[in-house]
Amino acid sequence: MSRIHPNSRVVGYLTVLVVVAVVGIFAWHLWNLTKKGHEYVLIRFDGSGELIAALQPDDPVLVNGVDVGTVQSFTQVPGGVRVLVRFWGRQALFQDAFAVNTSYSLMGQRIIALAPGRDSLHPLPAGHSIPGIFDPGIAEVMSQIYKVLDAVILLRKSTVRMVHGDDSTRALHLKLMGVLDGLDKTITSLDAISKGTNKVGYTLDRTGTRTREITNALPSLQRNLTKALAGIDSTLQTAQNALQTITPMVDTTHKIVAMVADSTGPMRHILYDDSLIVTAHKLEASLNTLMTLLEGELPMKFKFHVLGSNPSKKGQ
Repeated sequence: MSRIHPNSRVVGYLTVLVVVAVVGIFAWHLWNLTKKGHEYVLIRFDGSGELIAALQPDDPVLVNGVDVGTVQSFTQVPGGVRVLVRFWGRQALFQDAFAVNTSYSLMGQRIIALAPGRDSLHPLPAGHSIPGIFDPGIAEVMSQIYKVLDAVILLRKSTVRMVHGDDSTRALHLKLMGVLDGLDKTITSLDAISKGTNKVGYTLDRTGTRTREITNALPSLQRNLTKALAGIDSTLQTAQNALQTITPMVDTTHKIVAMVADSTGPMRHILYDDSLIVTAHKLEASLNTLMTLLEGELPMKFKFHVLGSNPSKKGQ
């Protein structure tokens, strides 16, 4: 049989004792928060001191209409006011608890209506504050009426000054007339712009139509230009050929002109010697005489055959 060392037994007993003590402390703390509850609580109201309004020390604190405590003191804190509430007994509070500062009479007396919360698994730790809500009552509303009256009086003065005008402000009807005049001018300008826009639109429409016509005619124009260019090319080719043909003729003409202009050349007898012209005139006169004889206009003393032996062709 194995023996248990005495020290191991002591360690086991101590471990069990510690666990039981921790569980007991936790259970006592949970009971103290949920069952035993809090003796006091801090309520935090964010904002100015006016949120406290007529709340006074010793004002009652109610939970579901039951008086459970009283207001003990107020403390100014950064950003708001903190109110200390003392309970008659212990009050269970949870982390979702909150308080409402509300009025319960026409004279302005106030109470703290406390909502302890419903989350039983998360009790509110001791010393933690809960949020507060300010609910204005009739007394607070009546105390602010003078501010409303001042605002109404100021609004009336502003309205009268706006309607009738003064040294620094034009009357409302004059302003309206100025606005209407401006609107009339604006409408007139808009009408002119509209007419101009219509004209521009018509012009653009015509331009678009003409552009479409030109675009549609471009293929035909391209074909005609192609044909014209082909014709021009053919004409240029023909002119080049004709130029090649004329060139020798021009050269020959130049040679003839040069020969005619040369006083020592073969044409000198025709151009510069008049004996050839005189001989030509004599030849022309002889031919004329011969023709006259052949036609029988001059009498002849001798008979001879000119054209043959045929008596009908004999000259007289």
